[in-house]
Amino acid sequence: VDVRISASNELVNLERDGVDIGIRYRPVRTAGPEDGVRLFGETVSPVCSPRLLRPPNPPLVRPADLAAHTLLRMEPDGGNQLQDWGLWLQAMKLADLRPAGVLHFSSYDQLISAAIAGQGIALGRVPLIDSHLKSRKLVAPFSDTVVSPRCYFMVASQASADKPAVRAFMAWLVVSARVPGSGRRRDRARS
Repeated sequence: VDVRISASNELVNLERDGVDIGIRYRPVRTAGPEDGVRLFGETVSPVCSPRLLRPPNPPLVRPADLAAHTLLRMEPDGGNQLQDWGLWLQAMKLADLRPAGVLHFSSYDQLISAAIAGQGIALGRVPLIDSHLKSRKLVAPFSDTVVSPRCYFMVASQASADKPAVRAFMAWLVVSARVPGSGRRRDRARS
C-alpha cells in the first residue's frame, strides 16, 4: 500500500479531491455518523524542556508559577480553545494569569520544537507528544490535565471504503490508535 500523508488544517472533500481516508480533529459533541470511526481523544497539560526546571530558572512547582515564565501559544484557529491556554488556566482557577512573556506559533510542530529547545512552556497534547515525554525531551511539571472536548476520527470516502487495501489500512489505524500492550483506548484521561 502506498501512503501519502497530506497534513493540513483545511477540510478536504474526500470524494472531490480523490482522497481515500481522512483523519479529522473534531469536537466530540458535534460529531455524527459522517465523522467515521473515533480513533482517540487527548488530554492537555503544560510541558517544557527539563532545563526549565533547573536553576537559575524560576521555579515550576505549582500552576501559578507559570506567571514567571514564557508561554508558547498557538495562533487562534477559529475557536479551538484547547490549543491555547485559556481553558487550561480557567480549569486551574488562574484565568487572569499574566505570563512573563508569550511567543505565538501558527504550527503545533513549531510550538513543540520551541518547548524542546527551552524557549518556554507549551500546552502539550497527549498522545501527540507521548514520544517526547517518554524520551524526556519534554516533561510535565504539574500533574494537572484537562480532557479535550475534541478527538480524532477516521473517515473513508464512499468510493474507497470497500477497497481491500483501504479497509486493511483503516484496520491498522484502529489498532495503532490503542495504547501499546494495554488494550485500552488512548482517550481515557489520566488523573
